[in-house]
Amino acid sequence: MSPISATANVQIGELFSLLRFLEADPFSFYFCKKCECKDFHWNFSDKRHCDLCGHKPMDHTCWFNTELLKPIQRFGAQGEGKEAFRKLYILLKRIMLRRTKVERADDLGLPSRVVTIRRDLFNEEEEDLYESIYGDAKRKFNTYVAADVVLNNYANIFQLITRMRQMADHPDLVLKKHQKDGEGTFVCRICDDEAQDAIRSKCHHVFCRMCVTEYIEGSLDQNPVCPACSLVLNIDLSAPALDVVDEDAFKRGSIVNRIDMSTWRSSTKIEALVEELWKLRSRDCTIKVADRSDLIPDL
Repeated sequence: MSPISATANVQIGELFSLLRFLEADPFSFYFCKKCECKDFHWNFSDKRHCDLCGHKPMDHTCWFNTELLKPIQRFGAQGEGKEAFRKLYILLKRIMLRRTKVERADDLGLPSRVVTIRRDLFNEEEEDLYESIYGDAKRKFNTYVAADVVLNNYANIFQLITRMRQMADHPDLVLKKHQKDGEGTFVCRICDDEAQDAIRSKCHHVFCRMCVTEYIEGSLDQNPVCPACSLVLNIDLSAPALDVVDEDAFKRGSIVNRIDMSTWRSSTKIEALVEELWKLRSRDCTIKVADRSDLIPDL
């Protein structure tokens, strides 16, 4: 199952609660396969027989699951799944009310939107870290696919995607927030336990000093790879141990207060943003920039 199919399944499943709220007929109703019984609620007081027709639970079905959700889960966008998508399109077209900016242009009084795509390249450190995070995310997703539990882990999958978005903003959004467990301690990527005398590699994975030393000395390769991301392992074994941060204080504090300006460095995306803002202000010093913090991952 592809990430797109998994996401589509999740979103379609969440649509059911909206259809129930609208009491959309027949998709929000339960039907009996043996008679004309139809009800908005799952009525089985004794958990064995329908309160209306007396037939068993297995003789009843939810129209939404039968006609839409299950075909898409089983066949994706092919065959019966494609037909289910066609039904879903017809349903949404009839119940959704959509107003576009173009349709409301006269009321809003806003200028036309111009979308400009700007492409910038990571520096070497950002690229190594992003490849590391991407490799971890890809392996975890493949694990979910192999175990056929993608739909049960969609929240974890979205979290993996969010981490890559955060990395594109600035490495500091990922480094301190995601390299600790729930208690705010570093976890060794070799022994998978609390890291003792923790040190960090250039690809930003944390290890016990002893674990990574034994790993390097026992490797047959002249340039061993990182056991977490498979990039060439570059680590200073004599580096001072990492400090453990109070996780509660870290979450409560503003990101501005977390920045050590003596060691802080900018990022490719921040530099691009500053450049674009400077260009805007150079053309018109009174220009305003809309706050789109809703598009930025949670800090």
